[in-house]
Amino acid sequence: MASITVNQLHKRFDDFVAVRNSSFSIEDGEFFVILGPSGCGKTTSLRMIAGLELPTSGEIKLGEDEVTYQRACHRDIAFMFQMFALYPHMNVRGNISFPLKCQGYKRRVVQEKVQEVARILRIEHLLDSKVSGLSSGDRQRVALGRAIIREPKAFLMDEPLGALDTEFRHLMTVELRELHNRMGATTVYVTHDQLEAMSMADRIMVMNHGVIEQVDSPQEIYNRPQTMFVAEFIGEPSMNFIRFKAPLAKGDSQIKLGSAEIAIPTLHESQGETEYALGARPDQIRLSDSSPLRGKVLSAEYFGSTQVVTLETLYGKLKARTESRIPATYGSQVGIEFNPEKLIIFNTESGNALKSDYMS
Repeated sequence: MASITVNQLHKRFDDFVAVRNSSFSIEDGEFFVILGPSGCGKTTSLRMIAGLELPTSGEIKLGEDEVTYQRACHRDIAFMFQMFALYPHMNVRGNISFPLKCQGYKRRVVQEKVQEVARILRIEHLLDSKVSGLSSGDRQRVALGRAIIREPKAFLMDEPLGALDTEFRHLMTVELRELHNRMGATTVYVTHDQLEAMSMADRIMVMNHGVIEQVDSPQEIYNRPQTMFVAEFIGEPSMNFIRFKAPLAKGDSQIKLGSAEIAIPTLHESQGETEYALGARPDQIRLSDSSPLRGKVLSAEYFGSTQVVTLETLYGKLKARTESRIPATYGSQVGIEFNPEKLIIFNTESGNALKSDYMS
């Protein structure tokens, strides 16, 4: 296995810039997820790492070797697509063994490796089956088997679970992570699904319009988003934003919304009077009769021990995740309080979070 280093990677298609001067590194044995909406540049980045697209400029290193303009067949990587791309005229054994046969391995070695891979993926009973008769989940395992049998330096996966239904996707998410833990393989995984990313990744790289917004652990991505885009893209429901205009200075520890004074983590920088957004996750909002900041209950979604309450305020709609026992009747007026320790202030013009005691 090997680390992957990307430096100032840039890809232009005529007048369209798909990836803009991206730099990041992936550690040996890491499960690294590239996450973002359609058209953000995540698949283009993966294809350049694989050698299926050549960059306009920049550098790609696989371990200590520079492979920026090297052909894909010379990079010793395995690529998995969203569509399984299995050979329909071969059975499961033939599909899995195909890469080794192409490399001229002896028959005995091929048979041993096929059995080992089938055991890891729990498909030994399917080796002599035709792939056309398999379920989507089993076809995905066969595609995985064909990838891992080569023992490449890195696995690159482009939305490999996108064609599966919800139940199989959840199952394969768990199995992919377990497989990674057993093999310790360097894995780069592209998805637009935040649940897949949050449940599998060691680190996540969030992209938007060809630009890297943030690279961090799932916990840091959720708790400390560096931009408004990341804060809104990650989380279900996503982060609430309350926009306001006021002068803010280094050392400030509260803001004013109407008659309500809201405590915030002490700011470490000044940006003067401009438009800001107060960012609060739904689980950082409490309903309290004593607060001067008020909202009208529009709906309450029940989730067992918790509920998601939608509130209409003077600053727009907010969503709060509270205990189900707290009354939230449609049309009722309630007070709104925040957990001051985890609030984030964003500059709405740049979209960036201000540095504070929380966002240091």
